Amino acid sequence: MDKKPNKDLETGLMGQVSSIKRSDLFQMQKNQYILHARDGKLDKIRVGKSIIPHDPKGHDQSVCLCVTTDGIIYVSQPTVMSRSDDGGKTWKSHEVVHGGDVEILSDGTFLRISADSGPGAEGPAEIFSSTDEGRTWNTWSKLELDLPVKHTERYFPRALTRISDDLLIWGVQARGVEYKGNTDDDRVGYVKGDHYLFSYISRDGGINWEGPVVMLASGYGSEGGVVKLPSGKLLATIRYSRPGWKHVWLVESDDDGLSWVNGRQLTTVHGQCHGQPTSLPDGTVLVIYDHRYGPDGKKALDLPMNQPVAYPGVPGGRAMVSLDEGHTWRDESYYLYYGDADSGYNQSKLLDDGTILTVVGTSDYPDAAKKWDGGIGKSDLTAIRWHLAGD
Repeated sequence: MDKKPNKDLETGLMGQVSSIKRSDLFQMQKNQYILHARDGKLDKIRVGKSIIPHDPKGHDQSVCLCVTTDGIIYVSQPTVMSRSDDGGKTWKSHEVVHGGDVEILSDGTFLRISADSGPGAEGPAEIFSSTDEGRTWNTWSKLELDLPVKHTERYFPRALTRISDDLLIWGVQARGVEYKGNTDDDRVGYVKGDHYLFSYISRDGGINWEGPVVMLASGYGSEGGVVKLPSGKLLATIRYSRPGWKHVWLVESDDDGLSWVNGRQLTTVHGQCHGQPTSLPDGTVLVIYDHRYGPDGKKALDLPMNQPVAYPGVPGGRAMVSLDEGHTWRDESYYLYYGDADSGYNQSKLLDDGTILTVVGTSDYPDAAKKWDGGIGKSDLTAIRWHLAGD
């Protein structure tokens, strides 16, 4: 479980570029380009950016991007639903009571899941549907959460995700557990502090569910995403987080999520932890993640504005690239987004014209750097339309 793709690849300052300044990323965020580091060169790549309508209860980690089968794009925030009919160039929005993580079925039906979370949480999850873009919701189905471990807390750190047609995957995390029996690594009884990650699968648009399925049996699995690769495999990113250790891991499935194998570490720097995967038709895979800490664990606001920042560089949002469905990774990095106080989460979709649409959350308000809730209402979401650099 501890092997890494490209065992010598270190993800602190990739592309042999170590001269990036905080001001470089600050200016990049305000303009129509991103930065690309490869072979010792830092290049600007022209992109299209647009600001998503502001949500007064939004946060830079509240990012939910959905695309319908006919190409309509939605970004769901806690109280605002935004829609684009032109590939993410312009947006219109309306208020909603229940926003946040949603998914859209192939017939245009919106789905969301609600369940009690936190210490002592019990009971089933309820699935709700909407046919009016999230303005009103009706009961769709119910999912009994019969986790195979005793637990003191449960959380739902992974968004409901439509993989293909109406195949859905949803994640559940159990904390503080006691096994009912043996596991693959022979751990029995109480395991102090571990976070166990399970997934549920629906093949009929959220009516019936299979699971729970162990996604990462050994460790502290949490947030992330999942995509279907051209080979038919599923590739999932997982935030592996324990005290003093926050990284992105990868797992794979050959059976539409009924089992997960080949767990491996991707990022090597503490604080590179919330990764989202995107798959291209030629087998290229992107993982875009937030890089949280600079030298000595400093946040962006604590770093000099106009001086190169030492390893592991300026905090921000970065992308890694694989040309072989995630087996090996190139020594290059795309610097996609930057918040002077906080660089939050992201989600991406590949549009029909080959454009990568990435929605990112950022905040320039100092309060957002001090505590999580300091970013509520003081964050922005940006849509980036971009393509990979050629060789």
